[in-house]
Amino acid sequence: MAKRSRPEDAAVEKGVEAAAAMGVAAATAPAGSAVTVAVAAMPALLGWAVDRISTARQKAAEERVRLWLENVAAAMEFGSKESVQQEFDEHIDEPWARDGLLESFRHLSDCLSEDVIPSLGRLTADYLTAERPPDAFFRCFGGMLAGLDPEAFVALLELVEALGIDDPLADGAEQTPLTLTVQTSEHGQAGVILTDHRYEKKDSRHERFVEFVKQKEATRLFSYLKTANLGVDNASGYVGSVAGPHVIVIDAETIARMRRYLAA
Repeated sequence: MAKRSRPEDAAVEKGVEAAAAMGVAAATAPAGSAVTVAVAAMPALLGWAVDRISTARQKAAEERVRLWLENVAAAMEFGSKESVQQEFDEHIDEPWARDGLLESFRHLSDCLSEDVIPSLGRLTADYLTAERPPDAFFRCFGGMLAGLDPEAFVALLELVEALGIDDPLADGAEQTPLTLTVQTSEHGQAGVILTDHRYEKKDSRHERFVEFVKQKEATRLFSYLKTANLGVDNASGYVGSVAGPHVIVIDAETIARMRRYLAA
C-alpha cells in the first residue's frame, strides 16, 4: 500500500528542497558570488520556516482551547465541550460572556505552561455560571497564572494548600489582611509565618507557623502576587514589624479563591 502523503510532509519536502537548492547554488557559484546566491535563495527557506512555525502554533493553540473547554465543561457540569460551545453561542452578545471569553483567550495565548489551563478553565466557568463579567481578580489571577512556569505553578499549589484557608468568613470574623512572612522556625524548619489580623493577639489563631520547604519559591511567588496586584508590600511594616521581598500582605479571601480554582 502506498504511503499517504500529509500536508506537513509536503511542507517538510518543500523546505528541504529550498535548503538544498540554496546550498547547491552557493557551492557551484563563481568565487565571490556565493553569498549573493545564498541571499537570493533565502526567501524560499524563510517562507518554509514561517509556514512551519505558523502550523505548529496553530496546533498548540487548538490543543490549549480543547483542554480549556474540557475543564470549563467539567466545572459547569456540562456533558461535553460541544455543550459549552453552544452555551457560548447563545450568550456571546452579552458582556459577561463576550468579555469573559476574550480575557480567557488572552490568558490562554499568553500562558507559559499548559499545567495552568485547568485552573483557567475553572476560573472561567465560575464567572460564566454566575453570569459575572471579568473583574480585577479574574484579570489579575488569570494573568498571573499565564506567566507561571511549571515549577512556580507547583509551588503555588503547594503553598496555597499548606495555608489551608477555605472560607475566610465562615466564623463571621471581619475581613482583614493576612501577613505571610518567609521564616525559619526556632527548630530549624523552613516555612511561612501566617499572621491573621482578623483575630486578637491573645487568640491562638492569630499567628501560626506553616511548614513550607520551598522558601525561595515562596519569595518568588510573593513577587508574582504583588506584581499581579493580588497582594501588597508590607510598606514600612505597617502590618506587623517586618517588611521586604520575603513578606506579603494579602486578603484571606484572595487565598481562599485561589485555592478553589487551583484545586483539582
